[in-house]
Amino acid sequence: MTRTLTTLTAAGALVAATLVTTTPARAMDPWTAAAWFVGGAVVAGLFWAPWVQARPLGYSAYGYAPGYGA
Repeated sequence: MTRTLTTLTAAGALVAATLVTTTPARAMDPWTAAAWFVGGAVVAGLFWAPWVQARPLGYSAYGYAPGYGA
């Protein structure tokens, strides 16, 4: 019984050690970095046009006219 518990404890410690340890960082290859950059530009473009059209005449996000408080 003691040997079984020792074996299970050792196996559990090994599994915990492999789950907790970190893996070394790897650099992103240039094609993947370019794809992320272009994808971010596309997503930003999709959100930019409706955001600008929702604020006509230069009004800010809070609805104040340009030059308010100046």
